[in-house]
Amino acid sequence: MSEIRPLLSFRSPTFSYEKASAYHLRVQLGVNECVLAVFDPLPAAFVLFEKYSIQKGYAGLKMHQAVARIFHAHLAGRTQWKNVEVNVLSEVFTCVPASLAELASPAQHLQLTHQLTEELIYHSARINALEVQLMYGIPSGLMRTIQQYFPDARVNHYMENLLLRTNSLATNGTFVLAHIHGFYLDVIVLKDNKLLFCNTFSFQSPEDFIYFLLLVYDRLALDREQVALHLAGEIESGSAIYSQCFKYFRTLDFCQRQPAYPVPPAGDTEDTLPEHAYFTLLS
Repeated sequence: MSEIRPLLSFRSPTFSYEKASAYHLRVQLGVNECVLAVFDPLPAAFVLFEKYSIQKGYAGLKMHQAVARIFHAHLAGRTQWKNVEVNVLSEVFTCVPASLAELASPAQHLQLTHQLTEELIYHSARINALEVQLMYGIPSGLMRTIQQYFPDARVNHYMENLLLRTNSLATNGTFVLAHIHGFYLDVIVLKDNKLLFCNTFSFQSPEDFIYFLLLVYDRLALDREQVALHLAGEIESGSAIYSQCFKYFRTLDFCQRQPAYPVPPAGDTEDTLPEHAYFTLLS
């Protein structure tokens, strides 16, 4: 069985696969990466975090095939956990007012906003706090892979968690969140705890990134001097995309994961994950 190496690894000295029956496994799957996080409820802390590339070393494979190879080689795919939760980062989603959700199936709602070119399994989730229904599709091949290695897993769309976390952070007035994962930007806008806007943009450069943010502010007539931009996900204060945000927005704020469960440092170093990183996985 070939060895796989994580791009990023944080492991507590207390972690052991022998204790897996007491641990909660969280998995996040996107087109670029597979991320594993193990939560120990006794100290209420994460004891393992590992990030694997889906692109590097898996050229020519579809996403679900690359994920299958990772879990085939990884001990996590052959371990009995207390429970498993899988978040899927899929662009195929839409939010519909709860009052209109039953007028059509998830597939019919999604056909209005997406070109559905692959075989998908459709689901929906009610976000009661925002009075919307999240409609989404997960590639059927990926779902089969998840069920093969984690047959009892709870499978969610990451946007469900992101909307709930955003709502918990928002106060009265307008709240704008920019959430970054890989080369994808999620923008969520709430006003007085009502959902005004929710969309995902694919960007290739810092200039693309800031263009989409400015477009949202312009379309919604938001004042960049008055309405703060809240940041979460894979963004650092010294990065090029942060510099673009600093240039155009008066107030920037990093959102902290809530609850702020501890994450172990990387190896023998004191390096830790930023408190706004992996917002949908570690909250």
